[in-house]
Amino acid sequence: GGVISIISKSGSSVFHGEAGTYLNTSGMNGKLALNSTSLLTPAMGTNARQVLRLKLSGVNEAETWLYNKDTYSRWDPHFQLGGPIIKENLWFWGGYTPQIENTERTVTFRSNNQTGTYTAKETTQNFVGNVTWQVTPALRAKFSGQNQPYTQAGILPAVDGTANPVTKFSGIGVRQKNVTGTAGLDWVASNRLFFSAKT
Repeated sequence: GGVISIISKSGSSVFHGEAGTYLNTSGMNGKLALNSTSLLTPAMGTNARQVLRLKLSGVNEAETWLYNKDTYSRWDPHFQLGGPIIKENLWFWGGYTPQIENTERTVTFRSNNQTGTYTAKETTQNFVGNVTWQVTPALRAKFSGQNQPYTQAGILPAVDGTANPVTKFSGIGVRQKNVTGTAGLDWVASNRLFFSAKT
């Protein structure tokens, strides 16, 4: 058996901060060749995987197909700062990392052969922070919390066009809350005895 403990960063008596970002878009990926009713090959300009589907016209006839690529972007900026509230006794640390994803999809519905473009946006907010208090030289308390709300605005129809075209895709969404908090107390009773309590 074993125990794995993950401890977040804590502030110190000197201010420290950091900022950065992660970005990925569909424009950063390789281009796909045009659709064709014959199997595409790398020599024709793509290594994308084909799918086998029934033809829009005809009975029990299949064709290989390359669906249009979604227009996609994901942006993850991050910021963090830590430092003293009261030097040598009370410190703070906080971080914020949102995750923002936008996807746009153009679909031709198989039931009525109409084409439409739909968007979906997913956002996850990540707030985390803690306060550390050196109560006495032998006693330290730490309070931490995290807030991670999630929202989704709009959903995407199936890329193969089998969804119901009358569905209000842009009106469907999700909202979720996720808040957690912890408190801990560490006491060094002697050179050989240490107590730790967390809730």
